[in-house]
Amino acid sequence: MKILHLCNRFTGRVWKEASVLQADGHKIVVLFREMAVRGTDSDILYMSRWDTPERLHQKLAAICPGMDAVHVHTSLTALDMPAYALNHHDRVVWDVHDWSAEVKAAVEGIGPGVTYIAPGSKLAATVGATARTTHTHIVASKVPRRYHITPSKQDARTIALNSDIDIAPAWRNYQPVQKMFLEHGFRFDIFPATQSPRMQAHYSRLMQSLNYLSLLQELSQYGWNYVGAANRTVRIDNCVTHKFWESLAVGVPVITWQSAEMRFLALGISVDLAEPEALEKIADPGVRAECAAELTHRQHEFAMECEIPKIIQAYGG
Repeated sequence: MKILHLCNRFTGRVWKEASVLQADGHKIVVLFREMAVRGTDSDILYMSRWDTPERLHQKLAAICPGMDAVHVHTSLTALDMPAYALNHHDRVVWDVHDWSAEVKAAVEGIGPGVTYIAPGSKLAATVGATARTTHTHIVASKVPRRYHITPSKQDARTIALNSDIDIAPAWRNYQPVQKMFLEHGFRFDIFPATQSPRMQAHYSRLMQSLNYLSLLQELSQYGWNYVGAANRTVRIDNCVTHKFWESLAVGVPVITWQSAEMRFLALGISVDLAEPEALEKIADPGVRAECAAELTHRQHEFAMECEIPKIIQAYGG
């Protein structure tokens, strides 16, 4: 198939979906405004940048006639792109990465006129109910198999987190989690998406912001990766996070918290902070070894290639 991926920001999710489809033999063109994930764009053969709505319309008019479908990616901005795409192609697939009041209004405006994709079951259900459609597909943000890592045995008392961090809003404030782990004798290192002196002042053990592939290598060196909520005021209901799939791709067991879907997906390869004696389990090398062995056995399940049939189904192929 010939597919145009249209996005405001070229994020990890766009790269994962576009690159595995290209490797599977499909012709992929990515039309983007801003590069948001470093070190992966070279995987895509055909990429073009847009900067204004006028320029976007021009490029869509030139590219869309040769495509079988237009795959639109949105987060919390540029929510008019699906409507733009519908002006130029009759098969539009809208990949809804995040949810907010603004996204809800945009989905209500488009309604059942497009096919929807979401990264988790709860968000897919929310999108489908809002759009009044059953044509919503769940496509996880897994990592392509060629970037999977089999790590050597690591210290169970070392934990890594890669995430957007700050002290506000609440969902970015990991200070309570960091404090808890440090007080119990764990090493807790944070690899932030961006770095600033202000963040450094609030977070100890703040690591360097790295390009994507270097980050995967670093994450593989830890005993555990933390993928749970930032603090007890936050629940992760609408998605399965990127850091969850990155952790499994590098063969490192995960610590979950405040996310029913991630806890379910990670059964046997994780410890949830809500479990009795969770911190003791995390510190136990035997528990960590059992989780790591199970993850090694199941790692093939956590490759983006497993999602290709779902994406093609969304395209109508």
